[in-house]
Amino acid sequence: MSSVWPDTAVGDAVLTTAMREIRRALGDATRMPQFVETVHGRGYRFIAPVRDASEDPRVRGASAAPRGRPTDTERAHDHDLVGRETEWAQLSEWYAAVEQGTRRVGFLSGEAGIGKTTLVDAFVDALVARGAVRIARGQCIEQFGAGEPYLPVLEALGRLRRDP
Repeated sequence: MSSVWPDTAVGDAVLTTAMREIRRALGDATRMPQFVETVHGRGYRFIAPVRDASEDPRVRGASAAPRGRPTDTERAHDHDLVGRETEWAQLSEWYAAVEQGTRRVGFLSGEAGIGKTTLVDAFVDALVARGAVRIARGQCIEQFGAGEPYLPVLEALGRLRRDP
């Protein structure tokens, strides 16, 4: 640690916490890691295969995509998101159905701080960059006492009705 952070006081607990957050973001398990393994007594090792993105044929063919839909290459990692390829693919699948005329309401759920809003913001930005879309969003907040169970849906519909 003194090699990496020579002028900073960094304890083992800080590094352990940071690695736990990285693993959570990647969906990586400590007992059967796919991305980062613990090297006992030494630290951590990145073990995932690495490849040059410029050699990926999906990157070269990105310009031929339909106007309103994110391309296969507009994945979570292209928007500084880590470990969100599955969720990005689900959002893309839902949006593809919408383009075909099927109505969709999607709910993203999970514990606080795992990047749900960041994922949605990146996906919406990719859609907006490709053409005209109308987005209705509602957000869950912790309620104390009696609350409205469908508040996020009502909020989204209200915004859709009010906004141009």
